[in-house]
Amino acid sequence: MVSKITNNPISSSISTKALLDTLRSKNLSFVLGNSLDTTEKTNTTESFSEALNSSSLAIKITDNKFMEVIPVPEGGQKFLKNGVIPGYFQSSNEKAHQFYFVQDNMLYFILTPKDGREDYQSSIKISQSFVDSSGNIAHSKDGFSYCAVAALPDGVSEISRKYIPIVTAKDEVYDYNNSDASKLLEAKRICGSSSELRTGNCCLYYDESEYNPIEDTYYNVGDFYRCFDTKCYKCIELAKKLNKHYVFHKHSLSALGPTGGTGERCLDFDNENFPTKCGICSCRINKKSTSYYEDIISDINVSESLSVKRNSKIDKVGREKLSGAISSITVDLSGASKAQRQLSTDYLNSNLFVPLIGDGTSEALFPIKSVLDAEGNKTITGIGLPDSNGMNYTTAKVDVETLSKMFPNLESSRFKVNLFPINGPHANMRNILKTSVLLSMNINSSDIENITEQTIFNRFGLATIRDSEGININSGRSEREEVFTDLTTKLNATKQGILEISSSVDTTSSKATVDNTALSGDDGKRFDNTSLEVNVVNFKRTSSFGAEMQVNTNMADVLDGKTVTDDLGDTYTINSITKPTSAAGNDISLSDQEVLHRNTTNINLNYGTNQNRTYRFEILVGFNSGNIIT
Repeated sequence: MVSKITNNPISSSISTKALLDTLRSKNLSFVLGNSLDTTEKTNTTESFSEALNSSSLAIKITDNKFMEVIPVPEGGQKFLKNGVIPGYFQSSNEKAHQFYFVQDNMLYFILTPKDGREDYQSSIKISQSFVDSSGNIAHSKDGFSYCAVAALPDGVSEISRKYIPIVTAKDEVYDYNNSDASKLLEAKRICGSSSELRTGNCCLYYDESEYNPIEDTYYNVGDFYRCFDTKCYKCIELAKKLNKHYVFHKHSLSALGPTGGTGERCLDFDNENFPTKCGICSCRINKKSTSYYEDIISDINVSESLSVKRNSKIDKVGREKLSGAISSITVDLSGASKAQRQLSTDYLNSNLFVPLIGDGTSEALFPIKSVLDAEGNKTITGIGLPDSNGMNYTTAKVDVETLSKMFPNLESSRFKVNLFPINGPHANMRNILKTSVLLSMNINSSDIENITEQTIFNRFGLATIRDSEGININSGRSEREEVFTDLTTKLNATKQGILEISSSVDTTSSKATVDNTALSGDDGKRFDNTSLEVNVVNFKRTSSFGAEMQVNTNMADVLDGKTVTDDLGDTYTINSITKPTSAAGNDISLSDQEVLHRNTTNINLNYGTNQNRTYRFEILVGFNSGNIIT
């Protein structure tokens, strides 16, 4: 049997996050360059190879430049404002008009059309701002139900109106706890300032329930994992890397200094016997699966204004109050006559609620709105605001038999039930919405000018760049440190002949040919039919016959002492070369690039003085299908 996947929540919930984590972990560089080939070549094998000798400037991509986003549908809009005609959230994902909008850095879902009337959704406009950002289901004065789903993440670079950045509390808490700044603050908090190197007992505990097949043992959240004697900051690092919770017991200071100390040590492997004997460590601690957000909520050192705390609160509301809740019940009364909409006389004196069949642990109560005419007949006019949205439904549908008794002439197919997923909308954003990974880079011309004299760039890309020792040029840099690295080779050269260098020499990109005696194999033989072309991206006269050439090349080692002829026919002798180097002091190897993306651009810095420009690059790296937007 062959299955066609058209809307796969696995790809939405896992693949996008995995891609995001991978890209953030690779220490990638955003690369600007210049190619003599001006034809447009995007992500071809040829363009990837070309990048090896046309890269000029590498900019470290900080972790906040990559983000998970929701593309705003074509013809839609990012921000909520009066006059918008919205759709509403539908758990079936069918024919869903845009139902999500941003207001005050908060992502909101619209849950129901006015009066629950599906036939109103294409005509009723929003006229009131949303005021409830708690994550609970709320109701605006103009008749719309809504809920805050997520606070937009802090610290993301400015992006266009085409995308909405999102992050879940669980991911944000993990990133917060694993940031360099957080580790330092945490080490100071538990060990004391200037005591991050204090030794002690690092007790690790399970953050998630696990089964160990070797021991045939189940471990619950808060069960003991292992004890290590180590330094304070290493305990924190170890816990984060192993995805475990830690409790650190610092040793008493001794003559050994701040890194030494006295105190009980961890038991050796043979003596550990969970759950009865765990040494200095407790065998169990009071830890729950929800502790990740509860710890943040209760931490007074985390500002209320930070998205990590705001999203933790929204996540808590979603899991405790909206898990499997019925988000809306709608009715389509288009074309229905008064006779069809009329209520059976058997129910005239009853409190009317939409009858449901489902497996919720608490009942959803959605009142039926009706009007009484002069003849004493009631007709349905819509669905009112719920007395209760219920909880923990995995399935819910209209009770057709009961509904047909209430409205004998009204088709049950006109009613629709929409469910929030288990754990609420915040925890399931990737399953509900179309998500992508976006790289957003804003580059100032002044930053380029501070690094290089090159003024023209016609290529950009994403790459991992290593030095001659195989070390990533961004290795050891903090996650938010923006680093610019010049990748060009500098040639100090002397013009041959009796004529001085013309003062009017073009300083823009040009082609130069190196004497092919430079291209010799290991056996010393010349490649007689081959010449080496280098791209001169900047030319600067240093004396009457001296010049400095800035070139793109991955073959700098063969240039020293050779001659080079520019496209004007002038010949120069290369006296010395200066190769690009990494922070570690090693030569950068342009031939050791792992190119992920390559495309064309058009940056020309040859404009008037004192004019700073900003160039924005947005690269959509991944895409997953979620809620269908038309």
